[in-house]
Amino acid sequence: MGYEVKMFVGKRFPWQISDGPNHLMTYGTFDLCKVGDCHIGDCEGDLRVEVSLVEVSLGGDDYEDEDCYGEKLYAIPLEVVLEAIKKDCEDSDYRRFKVGRDFLQSFKDNFKEQLHVVLYGY
Repeated sequence: MGYEVKMFVGKRFPWQISDGPNHLMTYGTFDLCKVGDCHIGDCEGDLRVEVSLVEVSLGGDDYEDEDCYGEKLYAIPLEVVLEAIKKDCEDSDYRRFKVGRDFLQSFKDNFKEQLHVVLYGY
């Protein structure tokens, strides 16, 4: 992941807004900015079997199923991304990893439902 990344956290729904993939109802977003090579960037490739294609709203009534680089958007279980960003915190002093970790941890601690994270490159 050499470009800027925003995390969308929310609940995945099996219904569709358009003719595209499933929908992620966004509960919160966090901008990691330019993260470079990191563990969080490996989440999608390692878990494509366990994640589903989703679309997210970037504001208004528009929904996207790919990022600005043409990469499809996948809903990754929150726990998987949280573990990856914890490793990134151990390996790097990048300030946004620590805040991103706490952001994800707060969702894990406060929501009983299964939440997912979409990594959006822009």
